[in-house]
Amino acid sequence: MAKYFRYAGTIVLLGAIVAPAICFADSIEDVEKQIRDAYGKLKSYSANVNSQTDIKQGGQAISMTMTGSFLAKNGENGKHMYRMEGKTSMKMPGMDHPGMGDQELLVVCDGEYTYQVQTNPMTSQKNVIKTDADADPLPWAQQKENHTFKVLPDEKVDGQDCFVVEATPKTPGGMGVARTVFYIRKDIGALVKQVAYNTEGEALNTTTFNDVKVNPDVSADQFKFEVPEGVTVMDRTTSDKEEAGEKKADEKEEKSPEKKDDGDK
Repeated sequence: MAKYFRYAGTIVLLGAIVAPAICFADSIEDVEKQIRDAYGKLKSYSANVNSQTDIKQGGQAISMTMTGSFLAKNGENGKHMYRMEGKTSMKMPGMDHPGMGDQELLVVCDGEYTYQVQTNPMTSQKNVIKTDADADPLPWAQQKENHTFKVLPDEKVDGQDCFVVEATPKTPGGMGVARTVFYIRKDIGALVKQVAYNTEGEALNTTTFNDVKVNPDVSADQFKFEVPEGVTVMDRTTSDKEEAGEKKADEKEEKSPEKKDDGDK
């Protein structure tokens, strides 16, 4: 999944008609608060993950499937830890390459950083992308600035009541995604379904979390990540960038007095 879906737009209020009376639906802020509150009370959960992506571009059709498992745990100090692993398979007409078959998928978040193992489908070479962990349990947390949000009528997924939230990009995004709909279980505040649509209303990607188990016994050791030997790590953490910027600033400050002294001479 490429968490994938790793996770402030214009707020749109949805007026809902509930027979026989007329009332207003919760605002996006209200829904987000309820999701955070429910998720905050959750100790852990597990699920089976299935994802199907179908994209048509330039007369070519690309199909990708993903099956795997998902495990999450709320750690100390509100740290959100999770682990997703499984297999992905890509199909593209005219591309009969061994690397286009099954590929291993692994994403691990230790509450501070997220590590995603990627495999080049052509060369089978692996690398690890390291990013800052997102403490916000909202699956659309990283889309707040460039999307608008609308609360849709509640629905049931696998018999469980869910909040339904639609995210629409303010400007056309990549892969032709016109809108994405999220389904969040009300009782635990966890994502159980996500569907991305194109401008024609066709589903480009559908991801589901099935067989959800609430509060299973989970060890924090399952969220520790060790970089495989010989694998390159691509560090994209904000903290490292800030530290690098601070170091450069310090270097400039240290050099400036020297230049001043030279001028005095």
